[in-house]
Amino acid sequence: MSLLKVLYIAQIAAKSKDFVIPQAVIELMRTASKSGKMSELTSQQIWQELEFALKQECPWRFFEVLRECGALKIIFPEIDGLFGIPNPVEYHPQIDTGIHIMLALQVISKLTDDVQIRFAVLVHDFGKLTTPKSLWPSHYKHEEKGVEIVKRFCQRLHVAPEYQDFAILVTRHHGSCNNVLKFGSKGVLRLLKSLHAFQNPEQFKKILLACTADIRGRTGMENKPYPQAEFLMEVCERCMAVRTRDLAKVTTDSEKRKIEDKVHKKCLQIVRKARQQFLSP
Repeated sequence: MSLLKVLYIAQIAAKSKDFVIPQAVIELMRTASKSGKMSELTSQQIWQELEFALKQECPWRFFEVLRECGALKIIFPEIDGLFGIPNPVEYHPQIDTGIHIMLALQVISKLTDDVQIRFAVLVHDFGKLTTPKSLWPSHYKHEEKGVEIVKRFCQRLHVAPEYQDFAILVTRHHGSCNNVLKFGSKGVLRLLKSLHAFQNPEQFKKILLACTADIRGRTGMENKPYPQAEFLMEVCERCMAVRTRDLAKVTTDSEKRKIEDKVHKKCLQIVRKARQQFLSP
């Protein structure tokens, strides 16, 4: 059995949670994983199987099967490396980062069939691979540290640029989105700007879906409310309405600069009012 066949069988498993691989086949897959070489696979083949698996009803099964037969550490070492990395139990009852990613994939698969979002959820915690064991279970600035790992992962597999760019946005900013209710008004507006929320509101909604899966992909938190998404969407929509109205008749750069300053102040007021609304008991 070749490594490509191993990938193919794992991809079939992703089609249904009820699909059971016979133990004899698992043993053959283990043998293939032990003796197989990455040179057997092209980057295009790996990405094709991964992308197809992410389109299925149960994409997490793809990775569970590969891990069970020992192929995950050969083909996707970044994903395999997440298993065994602990998180603070007060935020992650399941503790293990790899389990968190599998749970997050289960959540996002119920929320959307958009493969771009599912892929971003898969890779968003790669930065935790860089945390020294002496600092576990904390992962200081893992979001920013994960960006380069995501880039290398995408480059190795020749992932489409739009997948990579979106995954980087989620990787870099998921922590800020999750903690946004603790931000000041200026911090909220800076985050919205970093997420290109005003220029690309549809993409912004997709980012918030990925962040929702991040929060809910934890044991016992599958249905946890995520008011951060509602807060950010409300602020974004109100600010966009102000920007559209106030900048509509501007004809010169000097006028635009003056109006932009006024718009910014109005948006700060919008954030303050929204925070009071969402933080009030």
